[in-house]
Parts: sequence; C-alpha cells; structure tokens
Amino acid sequence: MFTARFHPDGSTLATAGIDGTVRLWDLRDLSRPVRSSILGHHNSTVFGLGFSPDGKLLVSASLDHTAKVWEVAAGKELATLRGHDQRVFSASFSPDGRFILTGSEDGTAKVWPTPEPAAAEPLHHHDSERYSALEFSSDGRWLLAGETDQTLIWEVASRTRFTLDMLRCRFSPTNNLLTGLTGNGELTTWRLDHGPPRRVAALTNVPPLRLDLELAFTPDGRGLAGVTTNGQVAVCSLTDGVPRLINLLTNAVVNGSPRFSPDGRTLAVRSGTNALTLWDWRAGRRLTSLLEGVPPGPLDSYTFSPDGQLLLTRHGAGAIFGSYSIGLWDNAGRPAQEGIAAEHFAFSVDGRWLATGSSLSTKIRLWDRVRNTVDELPSGSGPVDCLDFSPDGRTLAVGTRDGWVNLWHLPSKQEVISLKAHRSHVWRTVFSPDGRALATAGADGDLRLWTAPTLEETDAGHEPAQTAARTR
Repeated sequence: MFTARFHPDGSTLATAGIDGTVRLWDLRDLSRPVRSSILGHHNSTVFGLGFSPDGKLLVSASLDHTAKVWEVAAGKELATLRGHDQRVFSASFSPDGRFILTGSEDGTAKVWPTPEPAAAEPLHHHDSERYSALEFSSDGRWLLAGETDQTLIWEVASRTRFTLDMLRCRFSPTNNLLTGLTGNGELTTWRLDHGPPRRVAALTNVPPLRLDLELAFTPDGRGLAGVTTNGQVAVCSLTDGVPRLINLLTNAVVNGSPRFSPDGRTLAVRSGTNALTLWDWRAGRRLTSLLEGVPPGPLDSYTFSPDGQLLLTRHGAGAIFGSYSIGLWDNAGRPAQEGIAAEHFAFSVDGRWLATGSSLSTKIRLWDRVRNTVDELPSGSGPVDCLDFSPDGRTLAVGTRDGWVNLWHLPSKQEVISLKAHRSHVWRTVFSPDGRALATAGADGDLRLWTAPTLEETDAGHEPAQTAARTR
C-alpha cells in the first residue's frame, strides 16, 4: 500500500498501492471486522488519492500516466483523465470541488474540470434500440429525441418532458420553431416558448411527405424541404412559422433525404438510380449529377461541408457489416478524395476538421483541411460508433461500442476525459449550442445529459496550473 485517504466524514478509508487496485474500507463500526470493496483498477501502481470536498468522488493518480475519477456511492469509474506523458504521482480536488489538479513526472501540473456524474436515472429510457434523432434547439433551452412513433421534447433547465405524436421533428437553426410530420405525412409547425409546445399551422396543399426520410431546413431557417410520397421535393417558406409551398420539383425522382448547401442555394438529393443530384431549387433546374452507378455500394448518406466547398458521400458495401466508403467532391462534381474507408464522420462547425471512424476499428482519422494533413488517433477504447464536434471546434466526442464517450482536445491531439456513458454501443452524441452540455444515447435505451467541458476547461488540462488559473 502506497497511499491512503480518509473520507471527509471519516466513515470510509480509501487505499491503493503497487497492484493498481483502489479499495474502500468501511469504518463506521470498528467493533466488527472492517469490510472492503474494490472500486476498480489502474494498469500500474497508484501513488496518489484524494476525495472531493463533498465526499462523492475520489481521484487516483497512477504510474500508468493517467488519473481516474470514481463515484464513491455507486462504486464505479466515472472518468479517466489522460494528457500526461509520464507517471502521475499526485491528484487532488480544489476546495470548491470544481477542478482536479494532477502532478506528473513529465514536469507539468494540469487542471481538469471535475466530471459530473450522470443522474442516478437517465433523462429517458426506451425499449427500442435507437433514437431516430437527437438535437438541441438553437438557444440550447430544448432537447428533442425522436422515437419510432413519437417525439419527446425536454426543457433542459427543468428537465420537464413533453410528448408529441409527430415524426421526423427538427428544430429551426435560428429560432424555437419546431417542424414535424403527422402519421399521415402532413407537415406541421410548432412554437416552443414556455410550457407545452404550441401548434402553429400545417401544410395542406401538397401530397403527403414520406415518413422514412428527413426534413431539411435552409441555413437561415426561412425554408424547409421534404420529399413527397410520389418522389417529388416540396420546398416551403416558414414566414411567421406558417408553411407555404414555394416550389415543387416535379421532375425529380427522389429516394433520399434533402440537404441544403450552407448558402441555401443548392439542394442535394439522392435519385432512384443511386446517383446524387444537385438542384437550383428556386429555378427548379438540375445542376449536375454525381455517382451515376459508381461506386457499386448504395449511397446512404451525404452532406455539404460547413464552408460549402465540398460534398461528402458515404456508400455501403453490400452485405459486409460496417464496410463503408466515403468520397469528397467539389462544387463542380469532381472527385476531391475517394475511397476513404469509414462508416462515421463529422465536420467541425467551421469546416476545418473532418473526423472519420468505423465500427470495425478503434482508430479515428482527423483531417485538417487548412494544413492539408491527416492524423490518426486511437478511439480511447472500443470501435467507433459516432463522432461529434463541440461548437468551438476544439473538442471531439467519440462514442464507442463498449459504452464510453471519449473527449479529445484537438489542438494537442490528446484525449482528456473518458465517460462511461452506457452499457454498450453509444449511438449518438450531440453538444448543446454553447458547448456546456452533451447528450448521449446508447443501445441500452438510455438518453443521458452530461455537463461538458468548456473551451477554457478543456484547454486547461494542457497548461501549467498557474497559466490555467489565469484563463478563467
């Protein structure tokens, strides 16, 4: 045994040593044999321990170059703090419990935001394996999760939940207007102010919209596109929240969800021949068609880069599970990059970074489009299930098959925090617009809401302690 610390109330003793095991000893009744329980293990000797001021958390410092944060009552690991290059000898909480200080043989002291334990109960649990959508409103006040037959909406601050018998719901990118489809494919709009969502209007002068395809807002939130059951694209305006048809692309045979370019001028849709067609939707004119029969795998996803310079396409590879290929195309439809073996992808908000990963690999590829470089990063745990950038572009959230969400600090290319979020696959992660919250959804049916590190807090883990203190 190398280190021991008393719980603030004296009821428990934490110990650790050469075998890397962190133990808790129950001291409440010393007239009986003292009982111990194992919190978990490091991969090497533990040299330092420290309880949070409220006694709910314990931090351990190890020669395996990491510190771990443990939930005392739950008896489980909450997070792994990675960032030191050599052995970590000490770890302690700040007096207010908001930060953790670690000291290492690499000559640095690092300040980390204290990870917040998830609530004892998830925000929601459902029986189906996946949510069809997970999205914050533009002001971060609301969170929606799409299910197979309804949409759930929470007011984040109060965690008050509302249920809408609507499908394919989306928030406007500029205000708290909500759109969705009724069970018969009628487009309906709703307002979210205070209290329950308030119905505004419905679009009634077009054929029903397909329930299996997504709706798409124009970037300015003034327009919306959906695909009708007869394969046409309906584009409507949303003045005052009331949908009004402004164009119907009747000569388009569409079999995929619409996607607007960042300037709102171009609409991309998948045709019935597996090609991707770009339209000037205002003029109703086809601009170009990509991938007519090439590659052989089905085109199942596509999106514009945030700067509008590239179009990304993803193709399946038949019956081979997890085998996908990503291609990048310029505005003229010329290939810019083909044959990227990846299933999951995410662009940073400014378009500088493209992250790709696969459910067949624990590696992440990070493309820097400014420097024209590619870095390969480990996922931090299991194969990759999902990727999402923070709004400031400095943090990448990686959801993995084994239930972990790992946060990467992009300027340093280092993993800073690992959260055991779910029991198995993490299907979706999404940051709130201010970057202070992270919603995760897993194969266990749980939807969880976490406090996420801010830009300053993430950067602080890679600066000397005295420098980090000045940034706050």
